Amino acid sequence: MIKHNEATVVGRKAHYITANKLALDTLFVKLINPPNTVQLDGLPENVVPLSKQTISIKCDMPNDDAMCVSGEQVSVLPNFAMTDFASQGRTHPFNVVIIVGAIN
Repeated sequence: MIKHNEATVVGRKAHYITANKLALDTLFVKLINPPNTVQLDGLPENVVPLSKQTISIKCDMPNDDAMCVSGEQVSVLPNFAMTDFASQGRTHPFNVVIIVGAIN
């Protein structure tokens, strides 16, 4: 988990789930001003991979049955989700924009 750091996306690995839709497997981010330099084999300095995680939840149905639903995703918190309190005193020259559609 990366906490209290900011990063920019520098790459990704994905696989096709249909002929024209990709699913994200790994997001590569470059840390901005990390407290210590990070160097992982095969990656540039301060670039770290964020891998997809499987998250499961139990759903209680109206007929008292229970169902487990799971999904996979790379967990990231985009810059625009920062609260006004947390953003005080910070300058963000670039902000994330959500583009709905398939990853090309």
